[in-house]
Amino acid sequence: MTENTLSSEMLRGSVIHLVNERAVSVPNMLKYVDISRSRLYDYLQGHGKVSATTLHNILLTMGVSPDELWLHAYLDNPELVKDAVAEEGQANKKIELNEVGIEMALRIWKKTHDSAYLVSLIENIYATEDDALKDQLYRRIGKAVGQFFSTLNFFTENDYKLFAYLIDFTDYEDVKLITSRMRNHIDRVIEIAKLNNDDAIQDRAYANYGIQYIAYSQFRFLMAAYRENDIQAVKEITWYLVDLPLPKLQWHQSFVKKIVQITQLAFTDDQEAARLLWNKVDDILNFMIPANDQLAYRAFLTCSYEEFISVVTCGRVKYA
Repeated sequence: MTENTLSSEMLRGSVIHLVNERAVSVPNMLKYVDISRSRLYDYLQGHGKVSATTLHNILLTMGVSPDELWLHAYLDNPELVKDAVAEEGQANKKIELNEVGIEMALRIWKKTHDSAYLVSLIENIYATEDDALKDQLYRRIGKAVGQFFSTLNFFTENDYKLFAYLIDFTDYEDVKLITSRMRNHIDRVIEIAKLNNDDAIQDRAYANYGIQYIAYSQFRFLMAAYRENDIQAVKEITWYLVDLPLPKLQWHQSFVKKIVQITQLAFTDDQEAARLLWNKVDDILNFMIPANDQLAYRAFLTCSYEEFISVVTCGRVKYA
């Protein structure tokens, strides 16, 4: 075995440990794997190999992501974590937050196009107090990211998170193109998830993808479309967000989705239903959120229903 290599045997050891520790029913697991009972039992007893698909399905039955499996293996074998990995993780702390430093960071990023690296860098920039500098640095990063994301067809969870951070600092035409590509991508993910008839497995696969970041990036695009007075894009993203599934018990995303649903009803001239939902959201807000924590949500509701509808439809919908 090569030095500092995490072997398939170590990963299997982590799978076996998790199966035993979490008391997973092997007969139930057999419903979701593509191998025989004897081969699965052999694998869980430390013999033989399984395909990547089988390993993925084993993890899904436990609600464990591939990243968490790798983490478990490294926790059992900390000596295998290379110094180079640790050094890379510290790289952002050495970047000076100025034009020269950002250009250096972008050169590092272009070697791997690791969005997590830039997400961390942006969070460091956010902590600075110089707003003019922050705007300048964000726009430089947004230009580079916009050019790269415009070429992608597959997006990671961190890609969506990075895009959401940078939408306001990226050329609007690039934002429209990237958003279109992201919609195509997540639509494919949803279709793949639907191919599995077991709702529990489907929910886990979907939740692991980080749908909250996808929804957030789409909502940020809606705000950009409003600023550009792009009414066609506003309508398209409104319908898209209403139909986009969101994780259960995600209060913030659910609130935003209700606001978007009100907009959709207004666009379809169903003023009665839109006003009813508006009043219901206000009541739910008072019930769910303490008064001291309502400020971010109240920004939507401080104006009258008529004023809200006029703004969100760019004056295109006339209320009674």
